[in-house]
Amino acid sequence: MPTLQPEQVEEQMTVADLIEDDGRWWNHEKLVSLFTKEGVEAILNITLGKGAKDRLGRGACSRNIPKNDWDFIWRANAPHRVQLFGWKACKQAVATTRNLVKRRPNIDNYCCTCGANNEDVHHVLLSCDFVRIVWALTDLP
Repeated sequence: MPTLQPEQVEEQMTVADLIEDDGRWWNHEKLVSLFTKEGVEAILNITLGKGAKDRLGRGACSRNIPKNDWDFIWRANAPHRVQLFGWKACKQAVATTRNLVKRRPNIDNYCCTCGANNEDVHHVLLSCDFVRIVWALTDLP
């Protein structure tokens, strides 16, 4: 049984709070802040299935979108490669360090631009400090 560090636990915390927003990975930073090293190792050995966070009552998983609802991407007035990238981003299939670590565990899972841990699709496209500056310099709303 994983051992908690009680001073870090929030009163209303659930298992879903320990899972990344995409529902496929444990939130490593949160686990390290809450559990002992042995506890973190034990939890990381628990495999999360598709949409685990959704089954636990939180988050929205893009993989649950019915196939015909992807038409908004395929019918967009954009080059095919842009449509394909949009689809891959929605499916969490972009080459981020988080996805690369699955194939090569010896790769460090951090953003090479800003140094943040757990580089995922959301970070690469929206929350990286550098990306936020780029988005701010565009004319997009």
